[in-house]
Amino acid sequence: MSFLSIAIGASAVIGAAGQIYAGKQQKAAADYNAKIQEQQAEMEFLEQQEQTKRDRANNEKLLARNIALRAASGIDIQSGSSLLLEAESAASMELEILDNQRVSETRSRRLRSGARVTRLEGKAAQTTSYFQAGASLLRGATSIASNIKRSKRTTKVTFGALRGAPTKSTPFKATIGPLSGAPVRNP
Repeated sequence: MSFLSIAIGASAVIGAAGQIYAGKQQKAAADYNAKIQEQQAEMEFLEQQEQTKRDRANNEKLLARNIALRAASGIDIQSGSSLLLEAESAASMELEILDNQRVSETRSRRLRSGARVTRLEGKAAQTTSYFQAGASLLRGATSIASNIKRSKRTTKVTFGALRGAPTKSTPFKATIGPLSGAPVRNP
């Protein structure tokens, strides 16, 4: 096998290894990014739970303060419009809390979904790198085969029954003579 064939083969193997390595690195990066997205989703969820607890506690204090103010001003807080106002205020505050939860859950779901997509992209990049590596190896093998076929075609020399013609055991080396231009056999 010629040096050129070895170089082509080595180049193909190194190229394939590089493509596989790049695919693995892309997958690792995608996994890392997905993990961060999942952590952000979890943080969003936990923060919203805490915010909901704080909002409900604040709403209870606010409703209690409003009831106390109305009672102090002599309004009957057990019936009528005061009771309706209290119920309406409580419902409005709870709806605001539920809206905030829904928005937070949507952000959290979006982050988790993004993490899944990022992981899939990493797997796809790794799979693609395997196909690219295989293609690189096939191109290298094809180039080697072509090089070998070409070298066999060009090295066939027939000297016939010439006296002193080189054989496979004695290579033929020729140089141009100083004046005549005729080949001179070198030992």
